[in-house]
Amino acid sequence: MQQHSGQHLLSAILENEQNLVTTSWWLGAYESYIELDSTNVSPMVLENTEKRCNELIREAIPVCVKFCKADDPSLDVAHTRGLPKDCTEIIRTICIKGVDENLCCGTHVSNLSQLQSIKLLGMEAGKKGKTNVRFLVGNRVLGVFQSMLDREKALTSLLKNEPSKHEELVQKLQKNLKITNKNLQNVLSELAQFEVDKIKSTNPTPMYVFINKKEATPEFNRIICKGLEKEGTFVFSCSEETDRPKEGQIIVQGPETYCNALLPQLTDILKAKGAFKNGKYQGKAGDLSGINKCKTIVEEYFKNIL
Repeated sequence: MQQHSGQHLLSAILENEQNLVTTSWWLGAYESYIELDSTNVSPMVLENTEKRCNELIREAIPVCVKFCKADDPSLDVAHTRGLPKDCTEIIRTICIKGVDENLCCGTHVSNLSQLQSIKLLGMEAGKKGKTNVRFLVGNRVLGVFQSMLDREKALTSLLKNEPSKHEELVQKLQKNLKITNKNLQNVLSELAQFEVDKIKSTNPTPMYVFINKKEATPEFNRIICKGLEKEGTFVFSCSEETDRPKEGQIIVQGPETYCNALLPQLTDILKAKGAFKNGKYQGKAGDLSGINKCKTIVEEYFKNIL
């Protein structure tokens, strides 16, 4: 009832005072929205509308139900949305005294004070020429506020500073993380080049290289493969996704004979999808749990060649 009556009040104020007509609405399980027939909706309009709605809630405006015939003159002031010509039955309207009258068969509060408050969460582009305005009413406002307060307390405990300093500290942490990641990438690039130099200095040059380092990144693997692409060595390199450990990027390169013999088995085990071009396969592995099995296959293949 709070969300439904809140929508009536919100739509009425936007139409009466801002000339913004509601063309549809949706009441969700956690938040709701109205669709406005305009793209010209400013933050100031929403701020003023929210303020006006809460003023009326504090005034405890009565909300009543009226029943009348379809030809009743009082329907002229109600939002009838165009009744069918043959409609002669009893019509139900919801009246917010001095604010709005609207055809509705839903449940409503009996007084605006029962809404407690309305909070507009923001707006976003809707269908062509439309704007969606998200909102909460009553108990949901309190519920969301409590959730935000709980998160703030948790952040205060983690960051060990006062709430007013959260934004400043997070910005500082993000900046430091960016610098750390850049330094890490430089170190990994140097490590990759070191691995390349070590492999190339081995006599004789290895027939194959299988790289599956926990710290490897796609860039690390690219440096390895680039450095060995003219050595005639079969190279398998893999890097895990940080947020999805069972998935990752793989690069396989080397003489066509080796690739043709090994790639079908390796990509099948790893559930990999990609493309082989100019002596190099690049793709995404959907399941890295079989990586050790792949290593065994490569080792056995070259052991048999030798």
